Parts: sequence; structure tokens; C-alpha cells
Amino acid sequence: MSELTARLDLPLGIHAPGAARRALIALLQGWGFQDEEWLDDAALVTGELVANGVRHGGGCVEFTA
Repeated sequence: MSELTARLDLPLGIHAPGAARRALIALLQGWGFQDEEWLDDAALVTGELVANGVRHGGGCVEFTA
């Protein structure tokens, strides 16, 4: 079985969570995931994690799926 991976460098600041959510949904849809409820949940969790990284971290924000 092959493994699908992606890496995204995000902008710092308030735009990072939204960019991460949009990128994740596009990525997952490209990989064939279509369940809208599941995609929304994944985007919500991702946005929260990235927001915490921006708020409490320092330097650049990287998201790996």
C-alpha cells in the first residue's frame, strides 16, 4: 500500500488557519475523499491546531498531512 503525504508551509499570522483548512480540503478531495461532513471535521481540527501553533509557537508554521 502506498502512503500519501503532503507538506505545506503556511503564512504566519491570522491567515494561516484558513490557508491550512482550504489546502487540506483541496488535498483530500484530490486524493479521492468526498464525504463533506468528514472533510469539514478534518478542516476544523486542522484549523484549530494551526491556530494554536500560530498563537503559542514561534517562527514558521508547517502543516504535514
